[in-house]
Amino acid sequence: GLNRDSNRAYKMAKINEIKYLHLAIPSLWRKGEYISSLRYVSRLLLDYTTVAMGFGYMWWVVVFWFIILIMIYGLYYYFHSVDEIDVAISYSFNNSLGPNSSEITKIVNSFLASCQSAFGMLLIGFLGFIMANNLRNDS
Repeated sequence: GLNRDSNRAYKMAKINEIKYLHLAIPSLWRKGEYISSLRYVSRLLLDYTTVAMGFGYMWWVVVFWFIILIMIYGLYYYFHSVDEIDVAISYSFNNSLGPNSSEITKIVNSFLASCQSAFGMLLIGFLGFIMANNLRNDS
């Protein structure tokens, strides 16, 4: 029943953990504990990923990243083709929703098109996870 409060507490805990890691990493490095400091760096990177994905409960952050994905690949398609910008953005949007036709692979290599599809599907799946949790928790 206190889902919003638990989300806020989780957010503050992650922010405090990031602050702690920023202080602990240089301290461990100065003491010569290089392995421990590298472990803390990996924890810090994971915490930054958590923040970048909206702490796992902010759906609008995932939508923001989806729009960024569409725009970056759309501009890439635009600069590497003779099509107009609206056609390049629509190719990008379609390819972000799932693997698209060979039109995109004519413009860029299939690896980049596959990466866009994979990132897009992961973002859509994560958005579904967030929406389902919000519905379940009635928040």
